[in-house]
Amino acid sequence: MTNTRKGAMIVCQIIKISSVLLVLDLTTSDRYVSELLEKLLSDYNKNVRPVKNASDALLVRFGAQLCRLIDVDEVNQVLTTSLWLDMQWQDRKLVWNPAEWGGIKKIHVPSDQIWTPDILLYNNADGEPHITVVSLVLVDYTGMVFWMPPSIYKSLCPINIEYFPYDLQECHLKFGGWSNDGQTLDMQQIAPNIHDPIQKKIDDQGIEFAYLEHGLGLAFFHESAEWDLLNATSARYAQIYPGCCGQQYYIDIRYNITIRRKAIFFTVMLTIPCMLIANTTSFVFVVPPIEHKMTFSISVFVAFSVFYLVLIEIIPPTSLVLPLIGGVSAIFTWGIRAHYPITYYNHRINVSTHEKTVIS
Repeated sequence: MTNTRKGAMIVCQIIKISSVLLVLDLTTSDRYVSELLEKLLSDYNKNVRPVKNASDALLVRFGAQLCRLIDVDEVNQVLTTSLWLDMQWQDRKLVWNPAEWGGIKKIHVPSDQIWTPDILLYNNADGEPHITVVSLVLVDYTGMVFWMPPSIYKSLCPINIEYFPYDLQECHLKFGGWSNDGQTLDMQQIAPNIHDPIQKKIDDQGIEFAYLEHGLGLAFFHESAEWDLLNATSARYAQIYPGCCGQQYYIDIRYNITIRRKAIFFTVMLTIPCMLIANTTSFVFVVPPIEHKMTFSISVFVAFSVFYLVLIEIIPPTSLVLPLIGGVSAIFTWGIRAHYPITYYNHRINVSTHEKTVIS
């Protein structure tokens, strides 16, 4: 019994000593991190590009993770997406020797305290085109900086609803440096899959670009209830804007997103009723010209009018393109309305013929 107590006491003493050593180690580590941050940022100017020579271009590897398709506004031609951006670059001012700082190889620094690339969304439609969220940046001892800020973007997207509700839309997000041209800021794509090769292609205008088939990462993508994501590619362009920036070229990376509307709801609630009502319209011209013909025509016309009211609520209200389903419904509705005077005229002719026959 005495040996058991002694063993328990020894174990307790070992645990206490280990806890004290752990606390001391954590305290020492925190002290090293605090002192290291103070040393690195003491003479740091976040407004100056972290390059050795002022004429050198700073390479920024740029990628993005698509989290969600929030909204597709057909009227205002706006696509709203949630993205996690991924940026990597070398900062020569944030370099240290781990052996001199307690073996620390990585630290986190607030993004508003160091230089960050002024990359923003060129085809921004609303809100802030640049990154407004202040997040932590991961920096390793070699000066490599890793920054993954989340952001919600509203980009301009030409919407064509001619084949609504079976339409296919193609939108793109164009990111690039705003104040730094291609001679001071170079952008390269980050492939979500390291085995995907970057291909050289030429577009319809004869401009060469770097193409990546799987351009957007989809590891954290949440499916939309209204749209299916068919494709998400990326392309890197070097473009000149002579209207504002002279002969300086700017690097941009464009993410092309292809989406297709989920048509199950519209097929059940829109297409099938439209087909059924349209089929009954043909019987208007088959029913004999008696009193039931007018009653049947009015019933079909009322059904089409009610359906048309529902259709107006569902179809995106835009004047750029008229959806085919709306045009077909309008033709059938006006066809029935044009049938009324014809039916009335035939009825009057039949009545006149009958009266002449009776008089004779």
